[in-house]
Amino acid sequence: MSDTGSAQLSLDEAYEATFHWFDAFGEIPTEISEPTDGVIELRSDTLLTRIRWSPSPVSQGAVLAILRAAGAEDRRLVIFSTSGYSPGARSLAETQNVALYDLDAKGVASPVTSVARNLQPDVVPTPFDEEPEPRPVRLESLKPLDEALRDGGAPAPLESLEPLDSLQPLEPLDALSTLQPLDASTTTGEHPELVFIDDQPHDPEPTCPSCQHPNPPGSRFCARCGHALEADRHHDEAPAPSSDAGPPRLRCRTCGSEDIELIRPGE
Repeated sequence: MSDTGSAQLSLDEAYEATFHWFDAFGEIPTEISEPTDGVIELRSDTLLTRIRWSPSPVSQGAVLAILRAAGAEDRRLVIFSTSGYSPGARSLAETQNVALYDLDAKGVASPVTSVARNLQPDVVPTPFDEEPEPRPVRLESLKPLDEALRDGGAPAPLESLEPLDSLQPLEPLDALSTLQPLDASTTTGEHPELVFIDDQPHDPEPTCPSCQHPNPPGSRFCARCGHALEADRHHDEAPAPSSDAGPPRLRCRTCGSEDIELIRPGE
């Protein structure tokens, strides 16, 4: 691993990447300070971490500084660098159990010492990883739906597709004005037309006795002059047969004769 990164992060970006690492590790910094220029210090329940930013690799003086800052505290010591480490810093950190991490241009923390490899979270965050651009789809790779549903179907060549301008347009439907009305000539063919016969009794259209205007059945007043129609309708109805007309008479249904002799059974 080289000591210097090809695209170095800024101090703010290094702080953001380290905060993502803390989140993946499962701890939240409780204290944040800036003890000197180019250094940010983060403290959590079990970690004492320093972020070092410099144009040159971090020297062993940075390792001695975090050892002095820890004192008698029982915290694991971690250093994040954006420019790598010198050989003396790596050697001293390895003997003093200080975890060293390199931060690349995407904010990914790579362990440098064995202690760092043991502290590395299972999922290493990539804070500044850009989304890959979607690959363009070639038209030759598209297949018809029926072939796509089958395994092993080959893509259909573009030459086999019929261009849109060669398709014939649909014929327009006949307008309603061109339809012929139904008359007697259309019902005298081989298949006669069925006609529904309404044999229900309906009241005749009452004619107004005042202005002779025909009115809809059931009207009580004339729609033109307002004359009452109900009284005239009852007046024109034939009177009901009187109950004094005598007993009912017998009449032959065949010839209509009433000269019928009633013969009782046994006579």
